[in-house]
Amino acid sequence: MQPNFLIPMKYKNLIFILAIFLLYSAGCKKENDPAIDSKIILKNGNYTQNEQLVPVGGQLKFGITATDGGAIITNLKILRSLVYS
Repeated sequence: MQPNFLIPMKYKNLIFILAIFLLYSAGCKKENDPAIDSKIILKNGNYTQNEQLVPVGGQLKFGITATDGGAIITNLKILRSLVYS
């Protein structure tokens, strides 16, 4: 005689719902970063100046100083602004 591993349909639905709930509750959660008082300041010197026009393919020179907060700069975004005369 073989053991009966068949589960009645009403229990299959319950097991499915419990499995979905467990996957949802144990899934990855986005961590909320605490408020960080960090400052990023552009340096003065031999760098590309504010509002300076740079030709396409031209070189940008800039320096930054990041202070406090212990945060690591992981994404630095430079936006291009088109100026029409």
